[in-house]
Parts: sequence; C-alpha cells; structure tokens
Amino acid sequence: MLWNAMRRHPARPTSQAEAMCTLAEIAWACPRLGGAAMIRRGGEGCLDQALAAMERHPTHAKVQQMACGLFKALSYDADCCASLKSKSVALAVANSIRRNPRKLNVMMEGR
Repeated sequence: MLWNAMRRHPARPTSQAEAMCTLAEIAWACPRLGGAAMIRRGGEGCLDQALAAMERHPTHAKVQQMACGLFKALSYDADCCASLKSKSVALAVANSIRRNPRKLNVMMEGR
C-alpha cells in the first residue's frame, strides 16, 4: 500500500514523507518486514521510491529527513545493508545534507 502511494503520487512531497515515516516505523518495530518492503516487483521497492523522492524534492526538509530516517532504520539489518550499499544510499544522504545545510532535522537524521 505504501509503495503504491509513493508510486502514484510522486509530486506530493508530504505523501512521500509520510509514507517513508511509516516505513521507518515498521522497520524499527519489525526489521524483517522493513527488509521485505525494500525490494518488490521486478527489483523496485520502497528503497527505490525513497531515493527517487529525495531527487524529486531535493530541498523539501520532510522528504529528506524521512528518507534518511528510513535508511537509518534499515541499516540495522545485515541484508538491508547490502541493498543500501548497492543503491549508493550513503551518497544520497551526503547529497541531502549538502543541499540542506540549514535544515537541522535533515542534518541530524542523516548523521
């Protein structure tokens, strides 16, 4: 459901941010479900949607903060770490911090 919401409403930054926030909460509560949400349908999953949202809304603080929070939640699982590395998530987070130097929440979540 969250993947579909992100895919169907790419131009709505608040919807993107809220979906990523919910995914992060799921990953914190049940890491197995968080990992399962990352890959879906031909290899594209919520991780791909989150990265796309970060590129689409590069200075929207909530999108950037929630994407970094999702990546942080997923980083505690070994299998997820491999996917995060293969998608160059660390570079996306560094770019987010670089684009949003005055947005404290983005910087704190991306650390």
